[in-house]
Amino acid sequence: MSLRIQENVPLAPLTTFKVGGPARYFIEAETSGEVIEALQFAGEKKLPVCVIGGGSNILVSDDGFKGLVIVVKIKGIRHEKSGDNIIAAVGAGEDWSKFVEFAVGNGWAGLETLSGIPGSVGGAPVQNIGAYGAEASHVIKEVVAYDLEKHGVVRLDKKFMDFGYRKSIFNTKHPNRYIILEVVFEFKNGGEPSLVYHDLKLHFEGKPKPNLKDVHLAVVEIRAKKGMVINPKFESYKSAGSFFKNPVVSKDVFEKVQQKVDATAANWFWPQPDGLIKVSAAKLIELSGFKKGDRLGEAGISPKHALSLINLGNAKAADIIALAKKIINGVHDKFGIKIEPEVLLIGFDKNPLI
Repeated sequence: MSLRIQENVPLAPLTTFKVGGPARYFIEAETSGEVIEALQFAGEKKLPVCVIGGGSNILVSDDGFKGLVIVVKIKGIRHEKSGDNIIAAVGAGEDWSKFVEFAVGNGWAGLETLSGIPGSVGGAPVQNIGAYGAEASHVIKEVVAYDLEKHGVVRLDKKFMDFGYRKSIFNTKHPNRYIILEVVFEFKNGGEPSLVYHDLKLHFEGKPKPNLKDVHLAVVEIRAKKGMVINPKFESYKSAGSFFKNPVVSKDVFEKVQQKVDATAANWFWPQPDGLIKVSAAKLIELSGFKKGDRLGEAGISPKHALSLINLGNAKAADIIALAKKIINGVHDKFGIKIEPEVLLIGFDKNPLI
């Protein structure tokens, strides 16, 4: 076997949290063929497999991962016109932020508000990443993946992937079945930028009508002010971005929460088409007594955004978990709502947040 399998490779440097133990076995797969060979290696040794991309939405256990970690590095962008639309097939290992810049630069509308989000293209469908009124699923047409049950490459269409708020079949029904190799997007060529989110509307209030690049730059600026851009140009933190999802609750639960929120508070909830209501987890966290800049040992809450937990320098995964549990319990005690992590937990024998 010609694979470059390494042993006992530290995973912390490969994550934006910069915490976590080593991978027992490790490979960077640059082609779908290498992914398949790596899986054969894992099968022969009866190893569990973990697939990561940019390491931006994960928390690795201090014990590391006792199986094979595959970092998907498949690159390449192919695109063609289809009527008024553009179909773009993108390797799962492409950098997400750079691909968004590429799309914006070519006049392809749909991802401009997802600018500045760290990670890889292959991670976008898993969490159905979203920001400022848009989600990746709005422009994802299909996904090419390796099916671990059928032992072959398959094409999955949008309907099959069952996208929802921060969810897909990849993190709900079939969390360990598919390895994403390529994501196919369908864009409106020369389309108008999305301006549905409150912060963006305020940013452009009284200014000329923005184009895609204007919105892209504005989103990066707004995210940077919230400490959510991991880039040397900005004041960055060792974090995974938003650690928690915004809970989606029934009208009855929302009305109970509303009674505990200052009547003058604005932009902390968003009615959904199905009658449910999405509530700001950041607002719930702050109203439960946690403040930006709070710390618990070497773990802390970002001084810029309550949703972001950060490594203050020498944190262990256990420190991040302890702070997250404290916040989860505090919000539940105050509001009766169980906020859930958006970050994926890797290498833990059981969910440490339950």
